Amino acid sequence: MMNVKNANADVSVVEEITILDGIDMSLVTDKKKTDSLVAYLKKNECDEISNVAYKTLDYHRFYFLTSNRGIKRSSVNKIKESILEKGWSGSPIAVVEKDGKLFIVDGQHRYTACVELGEPIRYIMIKVRDLTKAAYRMNQAQHRWNTVEFIKSQIALGNKSYENLMDLLTKYKRLPAATVIAAVTHYYSSSSKKYADKTVSEGMLDLPDDDLESIEAKLDTLLNIFDRFSDIKFKGNTNLFLNAILCADAYGNGFTMQSFSQAFSNASNCDCDHSDFASCVKAVLRINNIANGKHTTKKQLTKLLLWNDTVTYETAKEAGFKNVKRTELMMANSKNNN
Repeated sequence: MMNVKNANADVSVVEEITILDGIDMSLVTDKKKTDSLVAYLKKNECDEISNVAYKTLDYHRFYFLTSNRGIKRSSVNKIKESILEKGWSGSPIAVVEKDGKLFIVDGQHRYTACVELGEPIRYIMIKVRDLTKAAYRMNQAQHRWNTVEFIKSQIALGNKSYENLMDLLTKYKRLPAATVIAAVTHYYSSSSKKYADKTVSEGMLDLPDDDLESIEAKLDTLLNIFDRFSDIKFKGNTNLFLNAILCADAYGNGFTMQSFSQAFSNASNCDCDHSDFASCVKAVLRINNIANGKHTTKKQLTKLLLWNDTVTYETAKEAGFKNVKRTELMMANSKNNN
């Protein structure tokens, strides 16, 4: 509902506001908030920040980006309560002008709250190299996006790979989401999870339709194994154990998910350490080897873990990820222990 005081206002009027470094100093009383807005605008893909801010009641000038995260009612209501209690105390929203339209890069919750209260929109103009990427960065500075928000934003941009990923997450919702993503990205260990997360969040996921059949076959097998957990009173990290199975299957060397699934279904218990990825890999190899009349050796375990670290490092390097030093150190340690 519109605020009564603005019911007869001229919405065509655009007013300049007294600001400093892109911030409305007459409205912002929190210095920390003032400093942080300028800092993250400059850090997150902005080439230029206007030294003039504006306010207007012409709500129709503004547009949401399809790649932006959805509106959270709790956030909007919190802003509305603050405005009603003490007036506007936030920072101007950041917009980019394109084809005569003002696209909201940061501040969609503030915009929505102001519209619902009939308050004027306070905004600053910025220039960015990549509109979508800038929206990602700025929204994360205010509120860390979760995996689903990243996926939905890419789907809104028409990214088919992310549509396929969402379909898999929905179909296999009983499995840990991290395991489904590991099956797609091939990053299995806990130390490489950051690469899997970055692959999804940076829009780098490549999941064509042709890959779905083989991935679904693996996930179907994992689902059968997952259903056995309660029967054998499994204790430990479910996600890492399932990822260890994926890793061993990718490594091969006589290991297949189908044979392991059979061995696991015949196992009377799984009473061993599942607290970390290496322990889970060891447990997976032990169950598989017992079914085949073999013994799990330290050399077999070390080789598989070294292979995983090598593939992780090479894949991350090829993808252009920085900060892979930890993976390099893990590889060195694995070689020294071999």
